[in-house]
Amino acid sequence: MTARPNVTITELLYGGICAAVFSGMVLAVLSILAGHPFWMPFNVSTQAIQGPEVRHIDAVDLPHNGLGLAIHLISCLFWAGIATVLLRLSARPPLRLWEQRCWRC
Repeated sequence: MTARPNVTITELLYGGICAAVFSGMVLAVLSILAGHPFWMPFNVSTQAIQGPEVRHIDAVDLPHNGLGLAIHLISCLFWAGIATVLLRLSARPPLRLWEQRCWRC
């Protein structure tokens, strides 16, 4: 019988929010090092919805930054859910050498 993964919503939210914060900080630092404002990676993620001209917008505004942050957070929550389920499925019970049967049966 296969064990089903027992993923709680708390684990999913914690993993997704931690991933969103960490990857957001990394994107912001890389953007600054490239000479762009730190919010530009979030603007660029809205290109699929608002078109390629978004990459030239340097202003901070809700339609671009808010949507970009929402896309970033939702994608991190999605991938954190998949990672949590896969980690739960791959978990094996610890190996207990003293309980195993050896050649002396």
